[in-house]
Amino acid sequence: MAFALSAKQIDCPNCGFEGRAKVLGSASGVLVWLVVSAIGLVFWPLLIIGGIGLLWAAMKPAKQICPNCEHPHPIPKPMPRWRRNVNIGGRVVLWLIVAAIFYPMVHQAITGEPL
Repeated sequence: MAFALSAKQIDCPNCGFEGRAKVLGSASGVLVWLVVSAIGLVFWPLLIIGGIGLLWAAMKPAKQICPNCEHPHPIPKPMPRWRRNVNIGGRVVLWLIVAAIFYPMVHQAITGEPL
């Protein structure tokens, strides 16, 4: 149910490969939760469950393996400091977007009046 925006740079302790990892999993879990959230627009308790599930599926890290030998535990290479700061900022922006999308819908479903 997890997905990755990009493959990590890895060192494989099994075969010695250095480069981008192969990502296992897909975004299909996120699509399922999007459908549940869409149905939730009609049936509001499902909207809350769908929103929580969508956040869980989006934030769960994807499994990354070695593309040569498919070793399940490659060693990630350290990320430069500037890249780490970009990733942290991106996650904050993602949370703000999700909150901006779901807050008005949940508020209206609970109180019955639009924002």
